[in-house]
Amino acid sequence: NILKSVDFKKSFEEFSTQAQKAKNMIDRYDALLALREYDANKKRDLLLKIFTKETFNQMKTEIVSQLSKDRNNASIEFLKTALHDKDFLVRRSVVDNLEEIPESILPDVENLLTDSSYYTIENTLRKLYKLHPEKKAKYFELAGNTRGINNNVRIALLELESKDATGNTASNFQKELVKYTSNQYEFRTRVKAMEALER
Repeated sequence: NILKSVDFKKSFEEFSTQAQKAKNMIDRYDALLALREYDANKKRDLLLKIFTKETFNQMKTEIVSQLSKDRNNASIEFLKTALHDKDFLVRRSVVDNLEEIPESILPDVENLLTDSSYYTIENTLRKLYKLHPEKKAKYFELAGNTRGINNNVRIALLELESKDATGNTASNFQKELVKYTSNQYEFRTRVKAMEALER
């Protein structure tokens, strides 16, 4: 039996202290999630401070998420730093959370087309194609020799290239996509290829 439920309202200062000083990561993470409700101007300095101290990628990716829409110079410089983080999940979270790419960090995002993580390469290729279609030839060339895990990068490349191509060129891209749906490839590759064809 639950005799009572208590909703304890904490202040920004209490969340700030908890996010920085709680012994257990999950308690710091809970405080970080609560900070979503606050304006970027109020929490920016705090989040930047926490990022430099934290090592757990879930904490760092949450900070990226909360500051990804902030166009303050400090936040943009932070995103540039996060794009070079040693953890690929942190680097990928920048790409995944950006709805537009500030010009000053565009070269850093483009560098992720040669990242060590194949999923980061795929996500970056799709994001850059969407936001900067005028530079697609450059992006296709940078990612062109990468197959990826379960051919994810190659399939993404074929999908994007076939959208703009015409005639025999488009047909060749689509034929290669169809090839990846055959039983000579394991099921994850086949699923990715079928999803690409559907799109």
